Amino acid sequence: MTISNSSNTAFRYMQTVERRTKVYEANAVAQGEVIEMIQMFSGEEVVDVHLHYDALGSGTQLSVGDGGAAARYIGTTTATTAGRANLSTAADVGPGYKYTADDTIDVSVVTGPISGTIRVTVLFMRSF
Repeated sequence: MTISNSSNTAFRYMQTVERRTKVYEANAVAQGEVIEMIQMFSGEEVVDVHLHYDALGSGTQLSVGDGGAAARYIGTTTATTAGRANLSTAADVGPGYKYTADDTIDVSVVTGPISGTIRVTVLFMRSF
């Protein structure tokens, strides 16, 4: 029996997948605000993104993206109860996006204000 792992980019090119995580304590952050969470550098390719959050308030919504697209990784997510969201293949570009210039992965407050803990984790590969 042969098992193909051709869809696993890191395995195919024998690259190491790295991780960065940042926690942010929001205190009445207004609707429309952008929270810069994780620095990404030119040549880094996103493999996966995870968003964990507290119950941030009634009717609150978040998205995760960067300076080029506010919902590149995670589209609008309701955060009225504690939960999590993962990289969405339906988001703007999502998996496999490679930075050609330094940028940050951001959490956008779609509806707010929000108060509580937000944690973003990104898995990525470097190809300089």
